[in-house]
Amino acid sequence: MKRQLDLASKAGEFVEAWDENNLGEFPVALLADTAPTGVKTIEFEDSIKDWRTGQLIHRKVTVTGSDKFGLPTAIDDEVLFGLIQCTAQQNNFTSPKVHFTKHQLIKLLGWKNRSWAYERLEESLCRWKGVSLYYTSGWWDNTRRVFSDREALGVIDYFRVRDGRRKIADDDEGTHFVWNQAFFQSFQSGYLNRLDFTIYRSLKRPAAKRAYRFLKKRFYHRPVWSFDLKSFAFEKIGLSRNYDTGQLKARLRPALQELQTVGVIESPRFSKQGPGAWSIEICEKPAPAIASSQIGTPNAMVSELVQRGIHSAMAQELATAVAEDVIREKLSWFDWLVKRNDKRVARNAPGFLVAAIREDYAVAKQFRKQTGDREHSAKIEHLQKPVNSVDRIVPDLEFTRLRDHLAALSSEERTELESAAVAAAPRLAQQRYRHLQSPCGPAFESLRLGLIDKYLRQQETSTQQTANQRAASEKAA
Repeated sequence: MKRQLDLASKAGEFVEAWDENNLGEFPVALLADTAPTGVKTIEFEDSIKDWRTGQLIHRKVTVTGSDKFGLPTAIDDEVLFGLIQCTAQQNNFTSPKVHFTKHQLIKLLGWKNRSWAYERLEESLCRWKGVSLYYTSGWWDNTRRVFSDREALGVIDYFRVRDGRRKIADDDEGTHFVWNQAFFQSFQSGYLNRLDFTIYRSLKRPAAKRAYRFLKKRFYHRPVWSFDLKSFAFEKIGLSRNYDTGQLKARLRPALQELQTVGVIESPRFSKQGPGAWSIEICEKPAPAIASSQIGTPNAMVSELVQRGIHSAMAQELATAVAEDVIREKLSWFDWLVKRNDKRVARNAPGFLVAAIREDYAVAKQFRKQTGDREHSAKIEHLQKPVNSVDRIVPDLEFTRLRDHLAALSSEERTELESAAVAAAPRLAQQRYRHLQSPCGPAFESLRLGLIDKYLRQQETSTQQTANQRAASEKAA
């Protein structure tokens, strides 16, 4: 099932785009159109506290360019973002080899169809082929759920551009490129962030596009963020370190004003923290209210998540993708941790709650003991007993009919049905499915059956609607 980027959509209509989250966290390109003479390396770094261990992690990324093509610039950053969208559109992140045409990519990026665009696009491919990225505790491995100590990688391993003036041979694969293995694995692990491509293309300043990608990654966890001004400007946006505070604010304001205009953020606030020290607070602009008919889960569940600081869009995704009993368990545990002023929720409580629900964290034994949740413990113990491969599922009466249906299918038919159900599921549910698939425990089986059940119900509804429409047409005739 391929993703489609309908660039002919009406103004203001959401067009789905995807960003790799490691690229969203740190810049990998200059904001300028050209690199300063003699500069072949740029570095970005920050320090964050690991909420799981409480330890301070110093993260750093070093970007080096080749002698001939140099460092990537703002235009090259746009091209890289476009290559990600081509991958989503062409093969839905299922293959590192991506076929495309230069005309297709130029149209995707909104460039004018001129000869310079074709030449500039090929130059950009050469530049990304020659770029090397060195991450020190800065590359998040979403499969292992850790920051890699050291990670050295390229961006694309290979590309071929076919000359349209030559005759195509039978074995000519045409214009295509191949992603570096680390990037492709990150795509497949689901370490992707959903953006509005219409908004991205409407932004004029490279700094605005860079800020949009970074802030959308951060807003996934909570809607309000405060940053040290210099750290935000230098390490996240990529402004020159030669600028003083006044120059930084002067260059940030127009870029952030673009994000205000398109409805991404509220007006940012600059605050003086001490001599020469400033901070910037940025708030996500609330999304328009969604009618209850558009929400696939009970409003009460979404409301409870929002009340605990989770953004409404994230709350809706969680409530759609995760079983209600899992969410309620984590809500009770979260409230218990907040009352105890636990360090796990001291720094970023909503972010912890989102992670706990998405990754199905094991609830603390002390919480179970104090809340007297013996019934739940007995249920978990029962689910962990050995069962056969067909019936290794949560013993829920709601799935009795589904179990019988699956047992009657061949293994090939079950595999095909499950694949279709996962492909039709929300992105968050797909990520959770892949994360739980390796242990293949009760949580995975519960999610698996839930996705299949929902898919079959949707198919039944669609079939019924088609039959009703056909009957109505025949009656009208």
